[in-house]
Amino acid sequence: MSPTCKECGKQYARINNSHIVHTHHMTTDEYYEKYNLLPSKEYLEELYIDKCLSIVSISKITGCNNSSIYRLLLKYDIPRRTLSDASKVKIPIVHKEDYVCALSRPDVIEKNRLRMITTNPMKNPDVVNKCIQTRSDPEYRKAHSGINSPCHGRKPPKGSGIGNGSYYIDPVSGKRIWMYSTYEIKFANYLSRTGIIWEYAPKAFELSLINSFYRPDFYLPDLNMWIEVKGFWWFVSIEKMKLFNKIYSTENLRIFYKNDIKQIENSYNINDILKFGISVYDQCNLWNSGY
Repeated sequence: MSPTCKECGKQYARINNSHIVHTHHMTTDEYYEKYNLLPSKEYLEELYIDKCLSIVSISKITGCNNSSIYRLLLKYDIPRRTLSDASKVKIPIVHKEDYVCALSRPDVIEKNRLRMITTNPMKNPDVVNKCIQTRSDPEYRKAHSGINSPCHGRKPPKGSGIGNGSYYIDPVSGKRIWMYSTYEIKFANYLSRTGIIWEYAPKAFELSLINSFYRPDFYLPDLNMWIEVKGFWWFVSIEKMKLFNKIYSTENLRIFYKNDIKQIENSYNINDILKFGISVYDQCNLWNSGY
């Protein structure tokens, strides 16, 4: 249900601070205090300290704007987290669908439909609806991922913010493959140098519990091994890796970090593929034990 202004009863798609200030001639803090909308000190401490929620998350839960929540922290003498402290906090998952594959959520589909109708020059609802339904279909996404994707091995468009990689040029065929990190290119050079047959991201594994997919970086057919090259872990990526290990426990997946890549960067030893890196099973055990 859309929020309603308690002064005049007008509804909005979201809280409209400008309406409160210019129409009713009061600050947002005065408006929140008048109708008792500001959270108490105990509730704010529970959200900010105990549950480690951000100011943005708290504002969404309470219905107050970010500035009001910030001023309340100062008023209640609740110490704010520094950037260093905030980076170490494990943010809890409130709604899984909010961070993984939001494209399939009905409300997001409707929002995208309205946005596309507005911005599409042709403004053809039938074309827009077909496009949204097709791209939201898990079967379609599965069939167009990995090597079946039209973007596989191609440089992402400028300004897309996807990766800081470059092209890998196969020394035998001369084929160019876009890889999303320089460490993936270094690993591909090691595989080619040692004669290990490899494929780049050929398959996507379905993670139906979170309505998503996981695609390892390399597949080594002769060793029946999957390789994931990782610089650092996002919290979402850790959850996906744990779920992959649970669903596909029989798959042989090894994770190579930057230090592992540096160790084999100039190596000609084919056995280094088993000497370095860590199995996904061992990595998940480390996460579960708190490391």
